[in-house]
Amino acid sequence: MKKTLLILALSALSAVAFAQGGGQAMPFLAIERSPAVMATGSAGFSAAWSAFGNAACMPFLAGKMDAEASWQNWAPRGAGSSNIGAGAAFMLSDALGMSVAFARQGGEEYEITDVSGVSKGSFKPSDMIFGAGMGFRLGEKLSAGASVRFAREKLSSDDSYSALAASADIMYASGGLKASAGIHNAGSSVTAADGTKYQLPASVNVSGAYVHGLGDAGGISASVAADYFPGGGFTAGLGAEFSFRDMLFVRAGYHAATQAAVLPSFAALGLGAKFAGARLDLAYLFGNASLGGTLALALGYGF
Repeated sequence: MKKTLLILALSALSAVAFAQGGGQAMPFLAIERSPAVMATGSAGFSAAWSAFGNAACMPFLAGKMDAEASWQNWAPRGAGSSNIGAGAAFMLSDALGMSVAFARQGGEEYEITDVSGVSKGSFKPSDMIFGAGMGFRLGEKLSAGASVRFAREKLSSDDSYSALAASADIMYASGGLKASAGIHNAGSSVTAADGTKYQLPASVNVSGAYVHGLGDAGGISASVAADYFPGGGFTAGLGAEFSFRDMLFVRAGYHAATQAAVLPSFAALGLGAKFAGARLDLAYLFGNASLGGTLALALGYGF
């Protein structure tokens, strides 16, 4: 019964996603919020942020809870925004998990003038997302997850837009391997002030990760992800992580994108540290004129 419901959910979301066309609204829905995942080219899985990403990863969470608070200095050489957010995942039972997340970002302040060029003050645009997700086991090695997000964008004192977006995934996990497929950010359109309708950045996603242990010394992991945007564009991420005694982490990755994709290509580096369940993660983006210099920092805790 669970498998039947999942297939129906994925079919419905797929129909919505492939019906899209034209420009895409609210591109901030596609921004990765986990610095650890961002540092591997936005390829990988984060239980703490699964309300914004892949909720199917929760049933394979190593512990019972994973939470994270993050800050981003996003695209300082481009549009520029300062982002804050928090996400958490909880295992309610051995087979069922729940996640919640919130993010808010503010753009650069601009001056407002009337038709005569007289200043009417200034305004700072902002974006906001609330999300919730559920993940459950379908078997020893198979899981499914779904999430919904409410997003709101305020471009001026008179122009604000809101939309609902949903995602659904299935995941297979065995040993050090995880692989998933699903539909992300499918949802309602956004109507601009001139009446033009824009679609959300929905995508068909496939992702995978493999961890190879090195005994007491630590481990090496590789992750991949690919997104096809029916509204236009394709992205692919590839990353790697080296861990030393599950305490220190070094990460690197590359995110490739076509010209029509929601987010452009970039390279990434990252560092992490973990002790007694608490962790600190850092990611830095470069190799792109607009995203270069982006810095992301997060504090997390899990048990």
